[in-house]
Amino acid sequence: TFVLAVDDPTSASAYGAGVVRRGGVTVAVSTDGRAPALAGLLREALEAVLPDELAGWTAEAERLRGLWKARGVPMAERRPLLLEALNRLYAEREGRGAPPLAAHDGREAPAARGSVEAPVTLVGAGPGDPELITVRGARRLADADLVLYDALGSERLRDLAPRARWFYVGKRACRQSIGQDVLNRLLVKNARRGLKVVRLKCGDPFVFGRGGEEALALAEAGFACEVVPGVSSALAAPALAGIPVTHRGMASSFAVLTGHHEETYGPLLAGFAPGSLTLVVMMGLRQRARIAELLVARGWDRATPAAIVVGAATPEAWSWTGALDGLGAATIPHDAREAPGLLVVGEVVSLAGALRLEEGAPARGSRSHGE
Repeated sequence: TFVLAVDDPTSASAYGAGVVRRGGVTVAVSTDGRAPALAGLLREALEAVLPDELAGWTAEAERLRGLWKARGVPMAERRPLLLEALNRLYAEREGRGAPPLAAHDGREAPAARGSVEAPVTLVGAGPGDPELITVRGARRLADADLVLYDALGSERLRDLAPRARWFYVGKRACRQSIGQDVLNRLLVKNARRGLKVVRLKCGDPFVFGRGGEEALALAEAGFACEVVPGVSSALAAPALAGIPVTHRGMASSFAVLTGHHEETYGPLLAGFAPGSLTLVVMMGLRQRARIAELLVARGWDRATPAAIVVGAATPEAWSWTGALDGLGAATIPHDAREAPGLLVVGEVVSLAGALRLEEGAPARGSRSHGE
């Protein structure tokens, strides 16, 4: 009798594996029971990069094996001959634009769609709450064969795409992640397979989401894509924290910028007249002390209201309000540090408390702290 205990490897007498089966080829991944979740992620990665033509390659390798055996071709010569034959087969299929020989599940794949039908849809997921995705975005998920989702996409959105395969392609600051060029190739590859692909992005695809790069990559490969706009976190996160980015008598304009690198945001901050607008800095939590320092040096009042909004539409929601010169010293709770967040600077932040009082409570699941 064999015992499989994924949560207690020392008591197990057998280990499970993540298995990929495609076109007569089987690949298994095992971590000796130490990290079954990792085995699952590796299996998904293998599914994404294995060629769709494996069934045809297997048939060709089988045919050539019988031929070489009958002719007495030495074993040492067969491997380079097989590689040459497969390269030729691949080049021929690419040259005439033929559809793949087999889809990922072993069934015959539909012909690759042209640019008119747009097999890929860039969908904005909104700020995190599944109820804030658009109706069209939900419909595209329901029809999807494959969903490529990022680090900020809500896992709860999976219920909207019950028949799709989900593959994680997220990027987070200061962490190793899939390269944009690899992601572009995945989009093109699966478009050629004739699959309905949804590229699910947090917020809006074209607001710091690299949606433009992905749409260009698809266009260069001969595919159009549909864009389903989403509720941008730049607007939704402040709103859910009770902060309107514009308000009569306080701010008639706002600017949205990314806070990853000072060489990018520094010149922009220097170009804004002190107190003239509302600043929304996305992906700037790590740089908040430096951003506050630069604004004060530019002439912004140290007492200018400022806010940190983290995970605005998620169960990890947390916000802080205070003065600009206290932005760097604000402490984000440990359980909220992995959630996406942004900074808001401007007089409109002073309305946050009043709006909460009028509306009764912070956004669902949120916690707040102020000075």
